[in-house]
Amino acid sequence: WHAGQSSWQGMSHLNNISVGIELVNRGYYRTAGGYRCDVYPASQITVLTKLLRDIINRYQIPPQNIVGHSDIAPLRKQDPGPCFPWQTLARQGLGAWPDPQRVTFWMAGRAPLQATDPTILMGLLHQYGYGLDERASESQQYTVIKAFQMHFRPWLVSGKADAQTEAIARALLEKYGSLH
Repeated sequence: WHAGQSSWQGMSHLNNISVGIELVNRGYYRTAGGYRCDVYPASQITVLTKLLRDIINRYQIPPQNIVGHSDIAPLRKQDPGPCFPWQTLARQGLGAWPDPQRVTFWMAGRAPLQATDPTILMGLLHQYGYGLDERASESQQYTVIKAFQMHFRPWLVSGKADAQTEAIARALLEKYGSLH
């Protein structure tokens, strides 16, 4: 029952169709100075890498379906958080990551933090796999955008719809399908 109430790519109740891997880490938490996270120990990531390779090969899981709790249940979960090494795993074929050149292309000369329409971004995130779409409340949109940024832009998790986040979403859709 690791997934709980969850959804990804139009499917819900993911407990029956997913494999959960428990990691030991405090995750993303609030302190007096703001949010922070702890780095995952290299030894734990080494073991995770071996386990992921086996599970991915055994079940033929595509890269975009290697996700965390915050991806499948963003309104309830914040783990694994922005300190999780998604990009490192993706370089080894163990998850999705956008091509930097395509992110630059989709930026179309805009400043990275230039505000964009959150309803457009939410539509893109829904198309990629996130369960909520542009009809979500403003608070829910903030939470889903933040979850996406923890996974694909961990160096700046703001929850705000901006040009760089939108470009990352478009680059992912282009690379892994569903960009029309």
